Formats: sequence, C-alpha cells, structure tokens
Amino acid sequence: MGSGGGSAEIGDATAVLERAALEFRERLEGLHGVAWPMTVTQRFVGSLHRCEQQAVTELGDFVDEPRWDMFRGAALDAYVCHVIHSGPVADPVEDLRSFWIAADRPSELEDLDSLVADSRTAGVDRDARLADLADLSARAGVFSHVRSRFPRVEVSIAPTLAATIRLPGRVDVMLGGPGTPAASVLIEVKSGRPHAEHTAQLRHYLLLAALVHGELPTAAAVWYPGGGEAGAESVTLEVPVPGAVSSSARRVAGVVGLLAELWEGRVPGRRGGPHCNWCPLSGECAEATVGRVAQEAADAE
Repeated sequence: MGSGGGSAEIGDATAVLERAALEFRERLEGLHGVAWPMTVTQRFVGSLHRCEQQAVTELGDFVDEPRWDMFRGAALDAYVCHVIHSGPVADPVEDLRSFWIAADRPSELEDLDSLVADSRTAGVDRDARLADLADLSARAGVFSHVRSRFPRVEVSIAPTLAATIRLPGRVDVMLGGPGTPAASVLIEVKSGRPHAEHTAQLRHYLLLAALVHGELPTAAAVWYPGGGEAGAESVTLEVPVPGAVSSSARRVAGVVGLLAELWEGRVPGRRGGPHCNWCPLSGECAEATVGRVAQEAADAE
C-alpha cells in the first residue's frame, strides 16, 4: 500500500480513538488530579497490557538503577544518529560522550561513567563492554546508506485525541515522508533480541504517524544489530503496514478504558512474567516469583 493510501483505515482508527477519549473524559470529568489532555505513552500502553500494577508503579517517581542492556540500547540509538548525521564513529566511548553532551543528556553521561568509563560497577569486564560498544558502533554503519533518502532521527510525533488524550512517541529513524519526495519508512533500532513487544511498539508508531500525517507510511521495520551476541548476524523484521493502524487503535482504546477504571479506584491487577525482572516492586510481589521462573526458563532455551 502506498503512502497516500489507507484513508479509510485511518478514518476508522480515528473514530475508535476519539470515541474512547470522549468516553474517558465523560467518566473522569471533575475527578481530583485529572488534567487535560492526559498523556498516555507507548511504554504505558505496553506495561498496562503486561501488568497493571507495574504500569501504575512506573508512573511514580522511582529511579531505575543503570542497567547494561538499557544503556547499550541508548548507545546504539546514539551511534545510528551519529552515522546518519556525522559519518562513522571514531571512538565508541568518546563519541558517545560528545553526542550526549551536545544533546544535554546528563543521565546518559552518568551511566556511561558508572557502567563503562571509570569501572565503578563491581565485577564488570570493562574490556568486554568496550568491545561490545565498538561492535555496536561498527554495525550502526549500515545506516550510512540511507543518507540519500531524507533521513530524520528520533522523530517526535504526538497526536491529541478530542483534546483529551495525548499520545507521544519518538521514532528512531524516519526515511522520507511528508515534505520530501521519498516514500515514508519507519525504522526502530533495538540492541537486544527480537521480541513481540518491539513489533507492537512499531505498530503503535505507525498509528501515531498515520494520525499526524493523514497517510500510511509505505513500510516499517525493526532492525537488530546482532541480538547482543558476538558474531551474530544482524536481523531486520518487516512489520506489515496494512491493518497495523486499526489493531493499534483498538489496543490504545482498550488501554484508555482500563485507565478510566483505575482512575475511578479499581485495584490494579498483577500478572507475573519476564517483565517482573525490571519491576521496582519485584522484591515484594508474589507474582514476581512466577516472572523470575519464566525468565530463567526462557534464558535456558
């Protein structure tokens, strides 16, 4: 389907979402603490589907401890931006530092120091981490080939539904699209292994892009540099565009309904799974035991 198609799908998705937003506002109008428009992030949508308690907890002021898997994902995003705008990465650590200083992102700089640069983290093989970053920066070099396709990086898109629900998102790489002569392509960059949540995230961004631009992107894909394993081949998973907007709209509408129930006082449900490993409540939640067992079983496969 071309970038100019899909108007019927976009119209149907808009109707579904605006109806959900209006019903949400009618239910919550006048409740203490509700401000319009309410922001519903892609992360919250995914978290609420996994575990309501985790999603609600993540809305608080807790601070995640620096984790290597999260850090290397942020580093890969930075390397892709560097390659597209400035060319090859010369020094994996110092170019990261320069990139984040220029972007005024102090938290990433702190993680760089604690996880890699000054080796404060106990029991860490610093050389292995430096080698991992060097490998990531080299693999990001494939994006040098997209410079002729009007690339933009970390593109913010944030439609608002009926002045009630704001849906912010940030696409890692957008090729072409409105304002350019090239077809629109969305690309998400992930440093870990392929996962269903990654394709769900990209479908969500397809929805946001369609709502903002009024047309469907031509194509979308998730790119993995190698799954975090030395010597592993890079993988590109294409996400079909037709139908993605409709399914994502129904998913968001369902989350809006659940959010209304939680605002009205329903106790959040808890569901164990691999996500328990990064939940701040894992030490005090019985369901987290199930989650750890599930993760250990998955890691053993």
